Amino acid sequence: MLGLFQLTKISRWCRVPPIFAFSTKDLLESHKNGILKGKEKEAMHGIIIVACWCLWLARNKAKFSDVQVKVDKVFGDVKSLGFLWFKNRYKNNPITWTDWCKFVIL
Repeated sequence: MLGLFQLTKISRWCRVPPIFAFSTKDLLESHKNGILKGKEKEAMHGIIIVACWCLWLARNKAKFSDVQVKVDKVFGDVKSLGFLWFKNRYKNNPITWTDWCKFVIL
C-alpha cells in the first residue's frame, strides 16, 4: 500500500497523470507516457528508480528493524535523493532545491 501512496504523491508532484503500473516493467517505462519531454522525461525516469530504491529501503526497515514507515518520510527521501541524482547527472544545470520541489526542470 505504501507504494501506491508514493506513486500518487510523485505523480502529483511531477504534474503527470496518475501512474498505474501492473509490473516492474510498467513502472520503469511510465516516464514514456508522452507528456514529459527532454530533461523532465529523464528526471521522471530517475525519480521512479529512486522511488523504487527508497521503497525497498523502507520495506527492509519495516520488515527487519520493526520501524514504522511513514509515507511522507519516504516521499521526502525520494525528493532529496532524486535532487542529488539529477543535480550530479547534469553538472551544468543550475536547478535549485526550490525549483526541484516545484518540478521546474531547467
